Amino acid sequence: MSYTKKGAEYVKRKYEFRGGGDYLAAERQSQPHCEKEKICYTSDMKHHFESMKKGFTLAEVLITLGVIGIVAALTLPSVIDKYNEKVTIEKLTAAYSLLDNGFTHAISDYGTVDNWADQDNRLTFIYEKIMPKYFKVIKTCPSGKAAKNCNVESFTALDGDLIGYRVGSNYQTFVLANGINIIFSPGVDRCLLQKNLMNVADNGIRYGSYGQYCAQFFVDINGKQNPNRLGYDIFPFWLAKDGVLPSGAQEETIWCQTFEEMCKKTSEYSLNAYCTAWVIYNKNMDYLRCDDLSWDGKHTCKD
Repeated sequence: MSYTKKGAEYVKRKYEFRGGGDYLAAERQSQPHCEKEKICYTSDMKHHFESMKKGFTLAEVLITLGVIGIVAALTLPSVIDKYNEKVTIEKLTAAYSLLDNGFTHAISDYGTVDNWADQDNRLTFIYEKIMPKYFKVIKTCPSGKAAKNCNVESFTALDGDLIGYRVGSNYQTFVLANGINIIFSPGVDRCLLQKNLMNVADNGIRYGSYGQYCAQFFVDINGKQNPNRLGYDIFPFWLAKDGVLPSGAQEETIWCQTFEEMCKKTSEYSLNAYCTAWVIYNKNMDYLRCDDLSWDGKHTCKD
């Protein structure tokens, strides 16, 4: 409804001509005519604009934004951490499937790993024959200074301390097309470990028993990107005679230690961070938040 000044002036002159009187009262009396003729007077406009003055003040807006910011600051880090853990679990599980499938095909073609070559030449056979044939390798970084093209020079332990995995000096790395790094430890052992002998004593051979595996390697799920930390983005595996085993499983007996001792940020054994099997099978990384997890007990911090 528009405001017509001419109509207001007409009413004013009309009442002044008749001897004066209350102009506002006259204006109110003319309201039916106003609405009929689509004419709005001063009092109408005042009421209209007063009804529109419903909103937030600047102080109210600032207070609301401050509350939203505080809530976001408290909740957003947790949401981001949960999302990153979900991505890590998915990548590690996919890497395990890829590695297990590749080595299974290699074993089908060449026999069990202990027959690939003698102990001194086993890693060379893996490097030159197995990795290029059964995996999509886009870059190979041999031991020595060239390894820096694929890796950082050192990992950090689960507790955050820098440890002696000097990748640049003696660790062979293979960069795969999906972005993960496979980093082989230079040490080799007698290659007696078998997947189907897990937790079964057989001439002292048990899953993960020191000196029994065929090779050890690490999977870095995001290459050279940070944090380059065991239990976060770097996870160890064993190569047995008949396939790949994630370290830290319920039957793990490496160095006669258990998962509860090997995958704990406050443990003296956190250097090894054998948390791989836990992440793959339990689909969580709760060992980063509580120290009382176990294969026979709590599987999450909330249990």
